[in-house]
Amino acid sequence: MGSLTSATRTSEQTNIARFWLTSAAVIWNGALRVVAVERGLDSSEAAHAFALMNVAGADAAIACWDAKYAFNFWRPITAIRNADVDDNPSTSPDPAWVSLAPTPPFPEFTSGHTVISGAMATMLGLLFGDDPGGTFTVSSPTNPGFTRTWSSFSAGIAEVIDARVWTGIHFRTSDVAGARMGKQVARFLFEHALRRARP
Repeated sequence: MGSLTSATRTSEQTNIARFWLTSAAVIWNGALRVVAVERGLDSSEAAHAFALMNVAGADAAIACWDAKYAFNFWRPITAIRNADVDDNPSTSPDPAWVSLAPTPPFPEFTSGHTVISGAMATMLGLLFGDDPGGTFTVSSPTNPGFTRTWSSFSAGIAEVIDARVWTGIHFRTSDVAGARMGKQVARFLFEHALRRARP
């Protein structure tokens, strides 16, 4: 499904994959802007929410890149082009295979987008509840005119897991494990970072 010329990926899936080619921070800061306005947050409340969410994303990115170079796992493009037919006779190499999105030049596991999205969306859920009340719509500069509307932050996490498979640059295991890692980072920070002073 992640091939540039995939016959099984739908046009909707392709659009979602392209939507998520921007940084996770762009998506989640956009989501928080919508929620902050709908919730009527004052300047202090909004600043606190933006700070917590972005610290969670930054710390999650550090954990992710540490994992990437600890595991040093290959990308789908490398695995598909170099399939080991001796170990698995049902597979064959496809040296011409190309992913929908350009493959990044660093290791695959874990997925940066799902780690950072997992952290940022989980922090939003901890602050406002997973369903913040109503729907919120987010846009992306990598797919102008194509918006995503969710009623929960977890819906965005589920979508980015699929999107990174549809772009052909991640294995699903890396996406799922990445989202779990990001959630753990957010929960820790929620308990320990930027705590409001008691009056």
